[in-house]
Amino acid sequence: MVYIADILFFRLAGANFYTALLMAITLFLLGLSIAPFVSEWVNAEETIQHSITIAYIISLASATISLIVSLMGAFPQVWQDTKTIGLITTVVNILGIISLILYLYMGFGVVSLALGYFTRSILNLFGQGTWILMKWKKLNLSRPRFDLIVIKTLLKDCIYPFLSKISGVIMGNSQSFIIAMFINPGLAAIYDITSKISSVSCNFVGMINGSFFGLFSLTFATKDRREINKLIRRVSTFFMTLLFSVLLYSLVFTKPFVHFWVGLDKYGGDLLLLFIVASILITQLKQYFNNLLYTGGLINKSAKLDVISMILYVLVLVAIVKPAQIYAIPIATVVTGVLFIGMYLRLLKKYLKVDIHFLLKLSLNLLLIVIPFTLIHFLLKINLNYFYNF
Repeated sequence: MVYIADILFFRLAGANFYTALLMAITLFLLGLSIAPFVSEWVNAEETIQHSITIAYIISLASATISLIVSLMGAFPQVWQDTKTIGLITTVVNILGIISLILYLYMGFGVVSLALGYFTRSILNLFGQGTWILMKWKKLNLSRPRFDLIVIKTLLKDCIYPFLSKISGVIMGNSQSFIIAMFINPGLAAIYDITSKISSVSCNFVGMINGSFFGLFSLTFATKDRREINKLIRRVSTFFMTLLFSVLLYSLVFTKPFVHFWVGLDKYGGDLLLLFIVASILITQLKQYFNNLLYTGGLINKSAKLDVISMILYVLVLVAIVKPAQIYAIPIATVVTGVLFIGMYLRLLKKYLKVDIHFLLKLSLNLLLIVIPFTLIHFLLKINLNYFYNF
């Protein structure tokens, strides 16, 4: 029985590797086919069209590498050893920010952001790949096996999760493109800079969400409703408290960070920041509840909802982008996010018997704690642009 399980593991490992490679190549070729038209789609000035195209191709390469890293991340989850991967990812994120600053100082201009993403993806591939190979040898495992039938089965099972991933990437990375295409290319940079502190901070919080994947999966497998809800209460309290705290600090300190970084002429304003923080909060909560559904085995149901959510997001965005202008993106994110969070919670209660009343109560309590601090910050109007006050 153990021997059969070992064979299945190596076949699945091989299928995972070849599937990752196939998906990455497909993504890169499809993306490359539209590269000549991107600069025109975003209404870029003629002087920077070449740079925009280069930045797009580099970003495409980094997205391809990130897809491979994401799929290879299944191994640490299976081995229940995510601590080292978490440390590697944290260090790589910090190095990615440092590299972005260096590229800007070196004069790479609009290509700097793409180079920062590319550096981060390469370091993640090298760091995580090296650790997986070392762990593989330490466990004395044989090479993954190529089995076409298993690969076809895996591809068939991955259709909805893959579409879900694509929808997540579109919703998470299309803001600048949409603003440049429908409103103004100059506002795209302002939006990106205004959202940078909160989005980067939440990248670190998001890693915590991913690190609990294996633990949730094993706990759901026990079918012990009491233990499941006990774990969810503990993890949710930790994760959501950290999330609300990080976003509160982002709300307070984004403006002075932008002031010291690139100047306040690149800051979109307090109202835009408030909308962005609200949209990131909704997105992170949505991803967390989605993670619970995945680990509980409701993969296809959750993935289908993700795809529908992306379609609705695009429809709402297109409908309001002209009157709402730059505020359209966070508004569309909040509207669709709240709607689908409700659906996710309904599925959690119906199929997994999760105590959603606790999750709702916790969210409300944290919101009531954060609101007074937010009001104090905006009413007192402490000038944090002076370094001493900061």
